[in-house]
Amino acid sequence: MRSKFITLALVVLIAPFVLAYAMNIQVNANVPFTTDVYQCTDSSCSSSTLYNSTTSGSYSLTGSGDHYFIEFDYPSVASCLVPHVYQIHVWEDETGTDVDNIVFEKEMACKGDIASYSLSDTAVLIDDTVTISANVESAFVIPPEVSSSTDVPSELHDLYSSNTKVTVYANGVNVGQSTSEILFGDDEDFSFSWTPSVVGSYEITVNTTVDECMCSSLDNQSVVVGTVTVTDDDCDGEINEGCTSNDTSAPIVDLFAPLSGQTFYGVYYLVNFIFGVNDESNIDGCYVNVSGVSYPSVVNISKVANNSIEVNLTEGNYSAVVFCSDSSNNVGNISEVLFSVEQFQFCSVDVNCTADYSDERYCSGDDVYETLHSFSCVSGICVENVSEEFVRGCIGDCDDGRCGGRGGDDDDDDNSWSDSDSVIYFGDSGAGESMSTIALSDSDDVGDISWTWLWIVLLIIGILLLGWMILRLLSM
Repeated sequence: MRSKFITLALVVLIAPFVLAYAMNIQVNANVPFTTDVYQCTDSSCSSSTLYNSTTSGSYSLTGSGDHYFIEFDYPSVASCLVPHVYQIHVWEDETGTDVDNIVFEKEMACKGDIASYSLSDTAVLIDDTVTISANVESAFVIPPEVSSSTDVPSELHDLYSSNTKVTVYANGVNVGQSTSEILFGDDEDFSFSWTPSVVGSYEITVNTTVDECMCSSLDNQSVVVGTVTVTDDDCDGEINEGCTSNDTSAPIVDLFAPLSGQTFYGVYYLVNFIFGVNDESNIDGCYVNVSGVSYPSVVNISKVANNSIEVNLTEGNYSAVVFCSDSSNNVGNISEVLFSVEQFQFCSVDVNCTADYSDERYCSGDDVYETLHSFSCVSGICVENVSEEFVRGCIGDCDDGRCGGRGGDDDDDDNSWSDSDSVIYFGDSGAGESMSTIALSDSDDVGDISWTWLWIVLLIIGILLLGWMILRLLSM
């Protein structure tokens, strides 16, 4: 009986201190809207469960004790108006009706503040990677009366986020960009990798732009993250790399045009000398010497791209050499190239043009070839066509444009024989008739005649004499 009395006494004593509440909430707005109410597990509202959802703006909070609620108000249809959020703390023995009037409107001067930023390195070599980091805040801030750790239900994320674009620039050139939806009152870390390919000093900046229809105006943010110095560490003098070695090597020059032996047509012709140059040091300058006259380059010479010097020439034959000098006074040049400029030949038919001709024959493998220059009249101007023509294949080796060896292996297609061979012909050499030949050796001695052919000739003569004698006997 004693324990029961004590328990009953405690209930009687505690009961008056358990506070109950019964609140009616009425929310009014300028556009149709939806209200979602979540009950929080504690004052941080970092975790919550749905308590009520209404489109009338009216709901009730009933219960007892000390509780926190989060009220989300947002337009019922897509209208590009900023939603609202409120935190409600109920802890009194409270009853009655609470009326709230809210206005949905666009946000003024939306901005994605850059809270922090950093560079992974400020001095790198070419092809090294630099990481640029930035922490960016949402354009929609959380109201001061709402806990900063408030959990926004996943189904409401799109409504309570700002679409923010973050761009990284190196000396004003876009080197990285990313876009993300940042939840209201939240922030997000962005990271960009940049690999420079050219030496120099680069100012790195980060820019944020809010791309959101709920904003009536934008306030773009930009900060200078720092400066990155890029070197190539090859002592080429592009920047001060602390190199002390002396450059004694001449620049290496490669000519890509014109080609040796090339012919240009025109009363005047602008010949473009295209060349590349490579060297340890800076290139001070280059010039082309055309038949004793120098034409310098008027622009800076590049070691990573082709260079060009244009020279206007009249009709004539020319020789040219390209020279380049470096900062250590070393001079390099190409081998001499020969070319010509010729005036156009005017014509009405092909016979008005230069007659076709061939260059000296040459060998390609075991075949004989020649370069054929043929001319034709095209639109009143003689046009040259240069082609490589097959002459013949050799039975033996081809040497210096001629087929070598003996036994009928001719050097070309003109039925001529090697100068070292002698030939004896038997029979009619008229058109369409076959012709027998005996090939003699290089010696002038008649005794070196092939014995096989000699016996054949003697046999034919013997048969003819025998037939003649038989005819004489029959006629007697």
